[in-house]
Amino acid sequence: MIDYAEKLSKEQMIICESEENLLVKACPGSGKTRTITYKLAYRIEKNPDNIKRLIAITYTNRAADEINQRIEELGIDTERVWAGTIHQFCLEWILKRYKMYTQSLNQGFKVIDERVKERYLTEIIKRLNGKIYWKEINTRYDRELHLIEQDVNKRKIISVYHQILKNNKELDFEQILVTAYNILKQNSFIASDIKDAIELICIDEYQDTQDLQYAIIEEIANSNIRKGLQINFFGDPNQAIYGNLGGMAKDLQTINSEFENIVFEEKTLSGCYRSTKRIIRFYREFMVDNYLIDAKGKHKNDIGIIKYNYTIDKEQIYDYIAQIIKNNIQDGIPENEICVLAPVWDLLYPFSKELQNRLPEVRFDAPDITPIKRDQMNVFYKLKVSQSVGL
Repeated sequence: MIDYAEKLSKEQMIICESEENLLVKACPGSGKTRTITYKLAYRIEKNPDNIKRLIAITYTNRAADEINQRIEELGIDTERVWAGTIHQFCLEWILKRYKMYTQSLNQGFKVIDERVKERYLTEIIKRLNGKIYWKEINTRYDRELHLIEQDVNKRKIISVYHQILKNNKELDFEQILVTAYNILKQNSFIASDIKDAIELICIDEYQDTQDLQYAIIEEIANSNIRKGLQINFFGDPNQAIYGNLGGMAKDLQTINSEFENIVFEEKTLSGCYRSTKRIIRFYREFMVDNYLIDAKGKHKNDIGIIKYNYTIDKEQIYDYIAQIIKNNIQDGIPENEICVLAPVWDLLYPFSKELQNRLPEVRFDAPDITPIKRDQMNVFYKLKVSQSVGL
């Protein structure tokens, strides 16, 4: 048996043992992933004969892999644990199992990634003599399954794009969510069946969750009045940087109003074991949700070094950053202790790609452009049109 009190802080232990529905605010470096991991392990050890699944919905595949790896390192059997992105959850728990209940899927389908989506939209824009960039087109839906994009010309492009997907029996990431939600809404017993098979759902990085993604979880949780399903949201509203991708940091009142049969409590992981007091003081100046953060790591009193370079040309930035990373690794700095930041989301994909091209031996951990796990035994891996490099 794991000595949880020895491995966790008091705050982490309370959340680990709790059987309530929680909204957990956790600052960077607070041990959020650690708490989720130990909570899953705790449930397995507490109820060894329970066959219900324990679900961890993460923002990236890498985060899901890390949770599974950490549980295995604790000596816990991961058979009951399922970890993956919300898109992977929809594929494996809804579309794969219940595709016969929707005409668009019952003859099979393929999943496309962002590169294929880019090619389709770019070709359509060129064909229609458009003057816009494909990323300027919003193909997301709200929970009423209405397109969020309001521009008439862009909606015409989306219409052609969706027709291509239909003709090719393909789904992009947004259509995965839409189709899964449709199946749940039109077949109430499916949500109920899924709910009965799950004991706990932990949603990581809730501040970056789209409203339609919240709605999918709500549909399952609200499917019947029987108890047994516990939901925990983990994240930090102060890190809600993906609003342009539909991410919403919902507060406790909003979440409680949307979940019909569940009442959530709010908890906080205030201990920061990664950053110094100096960084935390600086961070507090930008907090939207001003909850307590306390530096508790072994480096909490260190004074960091900040350097500026005003001479580097933007065309040289990838080579320059790559060389810094390479130098630090050669000096003995572990890969997971090197952080590269970009001011806006749109810079992350090309930045990650360029750095990985220059440093193929380095394992980068950044938001993936595919929600499909890179597992050769996964049927959806084999159905994908193309595969992105892990970031």
